[in-house]
Amino acid sequence: MATAFPTPGPLGGDSKDDATSNRPPLTSADKMEDLIKFILGKISALRKEMCDKYNKCEDSKEALAENNLDLPKLAEKDRCFQSQFNQETCLTR
Repeated sequence: MATAFPTPGPLGGDSKDDATSNRPPLTSADKMEDLIKFILGKISALRKEMCDKYNKCEDSKEALAENNLDLPKLAEKDRCFQSQFNQETCLTR
């Protein structure tokens, strides 16, 4: 089965110098929560690094205003929420 998550081991080469070598091992679905926390931690660290470097992030909505994204509004009928998730219905949205 294909997955969007990284493989548990290196695909080639020596991973000792790899920046992602400290990520938690992916051995089962039970590790999903740990993986999500790890990714969110990395995102937070990168955001802080970017904010410190460019000094534009704190209480600034400038980046969001520049995007002008017209994102779809999800409703219960789309079945994208955890309680009634339906992959076919949700992903066609």
